[in-house]
Amino acid sequence: MKTENNEDTKNRDKNLNLIGDCIETVYKTINMSNKHLPINDLKRIIDNKTKPEEFEIVKTIAKGGYGEVFLVRKDKIYAMKRVSKDVILKQPNTALFMAEKALLVDSIGSEWLVSAEMTLQDDDYLYYLMDFIPGGDFMGLLSKEDVLEEEWVRFYVVELVAALDELHKLGWIHRDLKPDNILIGKDGHIKLADFGSSIKMVDGKARSSFVVGTPDYVSPDILESGNLENDYSEDIDFWTLGVIIYEMLFGATPFYSLTLVETYRKITDVSYTFPFKISEDIKDLITKLMCKKDKRIGIKEIKGHVFFKDVDWNNVKGMVPPFIPEINNELDTSNFIDTYFEADNKKLEKINYIDFVGFTFDPKMSDAVEKTIQNSGLSEKDNCVFVKHNELSEKNNGSYEKNNELSEKNNNIINKSNEFSEKDVFVETIEVKKRELKNIEIQIKDVNKQYSDKISEYKNLMSKVISEREEFYSIENELQVKREELDMLDKEIKERKSSLEEYFKNIKITEDNNFKIKFQENSFDFSKLNLHINDIKTQYILCTNQYKNIEVNYNNLKNYIKNLRDENIKFKKMGVDNLKRQLRILTTEVKEYQQKCEQEVFMRKQLEEELKSIKAKKIDTKPISYNHEFVCSLIKDNQKISSIISIVNELFYLNDRSCYIGNVYVQELKNNELYHESYKNRSLILKLIFIKESVKSISSSGRRSLKSLEEDYKVELSMKVGLENMMPLLQGKQLDEARLQYEGTLKKISQLEREIDIARKDTLSQQEVEDPDPIKLYEFNNHLFSTKTFPPGTLCEHCNEVLYGVCDQGFECKDCKMVVHKACYILGNVSCETYNAFKKGDCYYVLMRSIEEKERLLDVYKKY
Repeated sequence: MKTENNEDTKNRDKNLNLIGDCIETVYKTINMSNKHLPINDLKRIIDNKTKPEEFEIVKTIAKGGYGEVFLVRKDKIYAMKRVSKDVILKQPNTALFMAEKALLVDSIGSEWLVSAEMTLQDDDYLYYLMDFIPGGDFMGLLSKEDVLEEEWVRFYVVELVAALDELHKLGWIHRDLKPDNILIGKDGHIKLADFGSSIKMVDGKARSSFVVGTPDYVSPDILESGNLENDYSEDIDFWTLGVIIYEMLFGATPFYSLTLVETYRKITDVSYTFPFKISEDIKDLITKLMCKKDKRIGIKEIKGHVFFKDVDWNNVKGMVPPFIPEINNELDTSNFIDTYFEADNKKLEKINYIDFVGFTFDPKMSDAVEKTIQNSGLSEKDNCVFVKHNELSEKNNGSYEKNNELSEKNNNIINKSNEFSEKDVFVETIEVKKRELKNIEIQIKDVNKQYSDKISEYKNLMSKVISEREEFYSIENELQVKREELDMLDKEIKERKSSLEEYFKNIKITEDNNFKIKFQENSFDFSKLNLHINDIKTQYILCTNQYKNIEVNYNNLKNYIKNLRDENIKFKKMGVDNLKRQLRILTTEVKEYQQKCEQEVFMRKQLEEELKSIKAKKIDTKPISYNHEFVCSLIKDNQKISSIISIVNELFYLNDRSCYIGNVYVQELKNNELYHESYKNRSLILKLIFIKESVKSISSSGRRSLKSLEEDYKVELSMKVGLENMMPLLQGKQLDEARLQYEGTLKKISQLEREIDIARKDTLSQQEVEDPDPIKLYEFNNHLFSTKTFPPGTLCEHCNEVLYGVCDQGFECKDCKMVVHKACYILGNVSCETYNAFKKGDCYYVLMRSIEEKERLLDVYKKY
């Protein structure tokens, strides 16, 4: 009964928050349009919602490709994930962020899934407020332990199965299960997290055309879709469960490879081996999880497997965790690595709220909406309508993915109709994709460099450990030699003592018999023996001192070895573990960037194919006939001749003279031009310039500066390097297209090298001719202006006013000889080539009948 009440409250909050988001969207739209409407009730609701700035940011925890995670505090400690709206709208699958919110709300009260206390938004960001799990992620434990014992594996697999079972019962598939997304609580039990790739099931199935998931863990069911719509079920999570079990036992993923293509091939072929012997029970479980879809076991078979024969599935939380993380206080983030980063505080452009209606889940806001509805005095009939709306919205909340697919298809239809008349937009989009592809390639290079740096650092550390270990063994061997020497000295001292005692005993026995005679006969021998005894005593004292010194050295070495072992353990714990973890993370990131690169290439190919089809359609489509006619007077030799201007399709006619409209320049009179005409006539006169095509098509490459040519050369070289790095990752048609583009780039580089060579020779020749103090040049709109003295009465080509002064009155273009004031050279909109064409073209002045006719002709001309 209590669960039903909680579910009703949750549904009520969802529906009321959906209304609240709509209200906020309407309020912001009205505010932006500056319309004065009675919106006090709307403002009251918005003012009552929870705002992100109410939470104090205590620490940074993690930063990923889409957002940042902070440790925040209000009434208690939370983890707050922040994602930029601008980033979301640039993604091809924006519904995943709404799906993540829906799942976080659905999992409120779950003991196995991370849930959201609330989800908020402002003008720039979306915020997920979640429970803080302080024990770090499972990747940290694997990095520390390398491989786990089977008892540890059994415990964590049981909890993972329980978590997946609960997730699937809620109607969701995770799709990106991996050690990084499994968090360890302070009690040692786990929780599933990061639902950014999750998808809602409908009738036990989910449909998607996007390849999601981390390369080493992705299921072959997803890869086989090939960016086409494909149905799959919850068993793709069981595949990943098998991969994680394998990684726990062997310390590496089963399909690991240096290239993404090889990894995907192994996954598709289900090609893996067991490096060393493990129990048959767990081997059988892995084999039944990592297999083709039709042979993979489900939740019932997993729970009934012999590997879990002693597990009580009704009391999983009663199992004792094999590992309890060390937590010093509620703000302790030591179990997470690389927690420090600079928060992204850059100002973003305002995003329309309508794209994110339904994201907010704020009990405070739902209470405000409910109170406003109650105060408005709804009738019973209105309440029934409101209840019906709740039911409909509840149904809609379970279909984010379908709505997104429908809206994407609708948008594709609209876009294709717009693209039919705006092919330049597609060309620009392709250019943007090219630049994004270059950025991704640069990022891949950076990650590869970091990866190689970490590998070299890890090798250096390992070599240091090995050298210290060898030094320790050499000291230990030396100590053993000293011990053996000491034992030999002890033995020698004992032998000499016993021989001496025996000798004294013999002397005493012979003393009674013939002491005097013997004494006289052996006096010399006795003195000699005395000396020998003294020598032995001296050696004994020396050996004793040496023994003490060796004992002291032995104790010192023992302490040194103990300290060395402690430092080695500490170093292993603090250094090698982090390096292993970072190595795993960097390897995963490299493959994710490769995956993004493949998707970018695929999308680019799609755009190019759509552009080709649109061009083909545009060629096949019959042109629409446009016909405009204007009656005017042609001014020639101070006479006005009745004339007709006609614009038919893309041809411009003046009486019998015709020209492509792109080669006709129509402009109003400048100051003082045709000054002999009356002011009224001058306001009706237009100047027509018919440009000769041969003049207009002259290339300006000869006038391009050496600097601009060298910049283009650098861009083409970087594109060449990027294509060389990308081609090994491609295959089939994509590889053929990349090769064609590579050949085009080589041709462009060759052309630029020739132009740079010519430009350098021109520069050298100019330097030889020029004075030691060269004239300063001002470059604008492809003109090269320099200061010059002009004869009196010279007019400015821009404003048509006289150049005043005696010397250096203005600027003259070095190429086209255009003359302007010093203040006018940056105001002109006519390029050097166009001005040259104007001078060689035919000029006519026409007098229109009225201002309206004149404006109509200008409007029609501008449309072309």
